[in-house]
Amino acid sequence: MFRFILRRVLWAIPTLFVVTFLVYCAIRFGTDPVQSYKRTNIHASAKDLARYRKLNGLYEGFGGYIRGYFEWLHHFITGPWPRTIKGRQRVWPRLKDSLANSVRLGLVASIVGIILGNMLGIFAASAALIRLGWARLPTGVTWGQLYAASLCGGIGFTMSLFIGTLAFPTVEHAPLVRLGVMIASVAAAVLGYMALRWSSPHRPS
Repeated sequence: MFRFILRRVLWAIPTLFVVTFLVYCAIRFGTDPVQSYKRTNIHASAKDLARYRKLNGLYEGFGGYIRGYFEWLHHFITGPWPRTIKGRQRVWPRLKDSLANSVRLGLVASIVGIILGNMLGIFAASAALIRLGWARLPTGVTWGQLYAASLCGGIGFTMSLFIGTLAFPTVEHAPLVRLGVMIASVAAAVLGYMALRWSSPHRPS
């Protein structure tokens, strides 16, 4: 188990570099801050443009993209973070608002993913196997009970907390991650119980 986790962590490091570099390139392809700077500073000289490019890491060519990416990464890790290219606004206040929204969306996504994702995955896979003739419903079990049991698949903490911790690793987000997983698990348990009660035949006492 330790080797499995270690391999995943080691693979995550180059994956993080590749993904962030691709995002950096996509942003550079989609915008041209130098042209915006020239429009707002019509008397800017070639020296001003060169200084602006160096200040923001806007080097040309593929090698320039690599150099700009690692300069950005260095500033991101070590700080202080530079101001935005457009408007020269401070990065942290804007990023803090974005992170807060991301946490709220992540909380909702955790709840929906654990309940609907597990339910749909379990029920769809089971139904497909039964329809193909590779499996069959146990004697006395109905489709409604299978659906109710798939709802109970959302009950659980270990893997959900692990994924949530990877997505939001900071200490201040940990309570929200646990809260989202707890709400989703309790909701899955309640909905699963209600569905099982509704789908199961009433037996005489």
